[in-house]
Amino acid sequence: MTQPMTTLEDVVRDFVASLSVGEQKAVQGLILNPQVTPSLAWYKLIVAKYLQSPSATLLIEDIAQKYADEAVWRDLDSPQGLHLFEAGIILRESQAVLSPTAA
Repeated sequence: MTQPMTTLEDVVRDFVASLSVGEQKAVQGLILNPQVTPSLAWYKLIVAKYLQSPSATLLIEDIAQKYADEAVWRDLDSPQGLHLFEAGIILRESQAVLSPTAA
């Protein structure tokens, strides 16, 4: 049994490692907005994979602490319980890791 991922860094590392080369390119090119159709599929994937388990509360708290200035907008970005804000942060951090200038 694997340990639950409760930090943003762990989730980003796991998510990036799970992507094929084609998926990495797709994530790099995303416009991060759940109202944009190609992005919405990735938001839904992140929510399903990382933000619906019982341990997700610790991950959500970690993101809220690291992005406290942005977290105030969380309820405006998505209906309560959907965690689109958190999924967007995970995708944004993943894009930063995948950026050619990140190396």
